[in-house]
Amino acid sequence: MEYSSYGIFRQIAALNPDKTVFHAVEQHGTCITCTNTALFSNVKRLAARLEHYDMTKPVLLLYTGSIDFVVAFLACQAVGAIAVPMFYPRTQRHFMRLQHIINDCSAGLILCEASNLAVIREGLAALHIPEERIAGTDWSDENMDSAAFAAATGDNNISFIQYTSGSTGLPKGVVVTQENIVSNLQQIQETFSCDQDTVVLSWLPFYHDMGLIGNLLQCLYTGCTCVLVSPVAVVQRPESWLQLISQYKVTHSGGPNFMYDLCIEKVDADRLLEEGVDLRTWKIAYNGAEPVKKRTLDAFAEKFAKLAFNPDALFPCYGLAEATLLVAAGTYRPTAGSLVSSGKICRTFEVALLNTETGEVAEEEGEIVIHGPSVTSGYLGRDNDSLFCNINGKQFLRTGDIGRIQAGELYITGRQKEMIIINGKNYFPYDLEHEIAAAVEALSFNNVIVSYLADITELPLVFAEIGRHTNPEEAAVILQQIDSVVIAVTNISCIDIVLLGPRSMPRTSSGKLQRIRCRKDYLEGALEKVIATKRDIPIPVDALANLAITINPDNLEKIADFLRLLINQTLKLELKTSDFNENTELIALGIDSLKGVEMVNLINHYLQLNMEATRLLSFRYVKDLEEFIANLIWLRNVESAGEKITI
Repeated sequence: MEYSSYGIFRQIAALNPDKTVFHAVEQHGTCITCTNTALFSNVKRLAARLEHYDMTKPVLLLYTGSIDFVVAFLACQAVGAIAVPMFYPRTQRHFMRLQHIINDCSAGLILCEASNLAVIREGLAALHIPEERIAGTDWSDENMDSAAFAAATGDNNISFIQYTSGSTGLPKGVVVTQENIVSNLQQIQETFSCDQDTVVLSWLPFYHDMGLIGNLLQCLYTGCTCVLVSPVAVVQRPESWLQLISQYKVTHSGGPNFMYDLCIEKVDADRLLEEGVDLRTWKIAYNGAEPVKKRTLDAFAEKFAKLAFNPDALFPCYGLAEATLLVAAGTYRPTAGSLVSSGKICRTFEVALLNTETGEVAEEEGEIVIHGPSVTSGYLGRDNDSLFCNINGKQFLRTGDIGRIQAGELYITGRQKEMIIINGKNYFPYDLEHEIAAAVEALSFNNVIVSYLADITELPLVFAEIGRHTNPEEAAVILQQIDSVVIAVTNISCIDIVLLGPRSMPRTSSGKLQRIRCRKDYLEGALEKVIATKRDIPIPVDALANLAITINPDNLEKIADFLRLLINQTLKLELKTSDFNENTELIALGIDSLKGVEMVNLINHYLQLNMEATRLLSFRYVKDLEEFIANLIWLRNVESAGEKITI
């Protein structure tokens, strides 16, 4: 076999050309299938087109569809271009973040679906990105001639650049080589016992390492089948994850700890049992990307035993983008203590522990450092010296995680970095603090602390100190502004926001903020000079019902008032009419996916509609949601009058 990842994928696909490699399940349950032959035919067609561009510079991939993304990614590999997988931008803040990434990696070409080309060009035009650097791909375009492309011309040692989600201010690009990716894919195949009969279900974002490498590329490397579903759809309806596992007889699927917690809290196992959901084919239920909790594993196994879920399928794992992906994994074995093993360390890795104070090798517990062919060279264009250490003449990557090694198994006991882990993504407090202070005029850069509270996931907890000249009556507006910033960055609303009076934030003698002490004082009720908190704002609950009675499809202003009150109730804010206009973005208001489901339920309840739970976050602007609701109300009224409507 060829050594390049693309060469390996192509040769494995050629062994079984008619096999379905991807099932893409869409919002309404329809499914798009893709065989190996169709996949690589489309790859060659796009590769032929890419040869007309300068492929010496990285190519940014901005896709909404997972199969479209895979085709673009493989086409980049085929022509030797460095791919840069990235989230699809939906807000101006997203485009601003993309500007840094485009400049950081010196991207030469930006690819997206042809159907999204106008939106991407418009968003990037404001950042002065010329439209000739942005191209749309459409597999129905017969002008993309695959005959012009010679197989596997790519020879670039760098496969792709994986931008970490950890630093919200200035994302850093991890440089992943062909050797890195092939070595890690081999380790995943061995550790997870993947073969051609494996069926993977992936709901994880395909632009992040676990979704991209652990699912999409692993399926191509193994020659198995992958079922693809939207992350939003699964987070909003966690039962759909289990239903699809049963329907497609999935053998391998998983995600961060929070998804298992969502199933425990939200899914009705008895109802799924009545539907005939059967999880007996699920052999590997991996759990990683954030701290694995023993109580979660035990509770999940107990709750879904009635659906034939085998507790031996639970598979904790540990990895990081700087090591390509996987470092350790293994079957969960319940113990008396609270610590959970992350499994056996993968065969090609050497793992050691460093004393966090002396920097010397530790025997029992210390910072986890790793060496092996999957370990990357670090971040693009950064001074990476501090990222590595030398042990016996070998270079080890410093992970920043604290752990132990017992009988060849890795245990994560803490983390050295001050970070918040939300739904499997890392956020450094100081980056979030910078974002908040920059966006909220009433705050300054050294007067914001971001911490977290652990619920079903780690939820942002913000402390902000207002100045002497800030009017306390403006507290509700400041709270809303802070929450909007946090939700725009993390997609999660703050669990609480605390506004403090002047000079009340805990600091060291040198003036540095004390995050740990502030969180401790909050939990113990010992904070002083508290002016307002997010949880204290009164909400006029009855106003929703009263307003709903007056709404008709011809009065968008009434619908806007209803939505404003609904957001106030759902997010515990106090938005004014002036906060709503035709350019107001829903995400910027502080609506995450879970709150979006709650809002849809309330809309259906008060307005007697049947709006689908996944529809709300498909709208970018408030005006689009208003018009959609108006159409639903009109349709409801016509049908109530006995008229038959065909749509």
